[in-house]
Amino acid sequence: MAPTSRMLIRAGIGVACGLLAALAGGCTALAFGAVALENARAQSNVNVKAEYSGLDGHSFAVLVRADRVTQAEYPSLVARFTQQANERLKEETLATGYIPPYDLLTYTFNNPRWVARPLGEVAEELGVDRLVLIELHEYRLYEPGNRYVWDGTVVGTVGVIEADSIMPDEFVFSKAIRVDYPDEDKSYMSEDSAMTQEIVATVLESRFINRATWLFFDHKESYSIEY
Repeated sequence: MAPTSRMLIRAGIGVACGLLAALAGGCTALAFGAVALENARAQSNVNVKAEYSGLDGHSFAVLVRADRVTQAEYPSLVARFTQQANERLKEETLATGYIPPYDLLTYTFNNPRWVARPLGEVAEELGVDRLVLIELHEYRLYEPGNRYVWDGTVVGTVGVIEADSIMPDEFVFSKAIRVDYPDEDKSYMSEDSAMTQEIVATVLESRFINRATWLFFDHKESYSIEY
C-alpha cells in the first residue's frame, strides 16, 4: 500500500519528539567534526548582505515540503529541516516572533492538506506575518542507481510570502538552491570508513541549511567556499 500524506507526516512528527536530543547528542563524533569543519570554512572576511531582509520586525514560520517518495525513504527529513531552518532564523534575524518547530510539525500533521491550500491562508492560520516555504525537489545520498558510491545532492527552492501584503498568496522572494557532497574531486565508496551515510547526510543538510538561511541575514562567507 502506498504511503499516505498522513502516514508520512506521522513518521516525521514521530521522530520530532527526539529530534532535539538527536541533534544535540545522537550524531557521531565524526559527523559533528564534519559539520564543525564546514562551519569553520564558512567563516572569513567576505561580508554578504541578506537577499531578503523582510523577516526583521515581523513574525515568521518556515514550512518544509517534500514529495511522498522522498519522505518514504527519509521519514525524518522534513522534521530535521524544519527544526534547523526555524532555529537558525530565530537566532540570526531580528524577527519579532516564530513558531517552535514541534508546533509546526504538529500543525502539518493535523492539517495534511496544507500543501494544497493558498499559502496566505496557511500563514493566517499560523498567525505569522511571513511564511517561508522550503520545497525539496531532490534529496539523495548515493550516485543515481548506484548505492555503492556516495554522491549526495539536495535541490530545493526557498520562497517567501508576506501575509500582510495585498497579494498574500504570491511569492515576493524566491531562490533555487543546490548543494552537493562529497565534493567533485572526491569519490568515496560506501564501504570506505572515512565516509559514512551519517557524515554525508549531516554535511549535505548543513550546507543546504546554510544556503537557505543565509538569504535572510547579513553574514560572512569564505573566499574559497566549495558549495
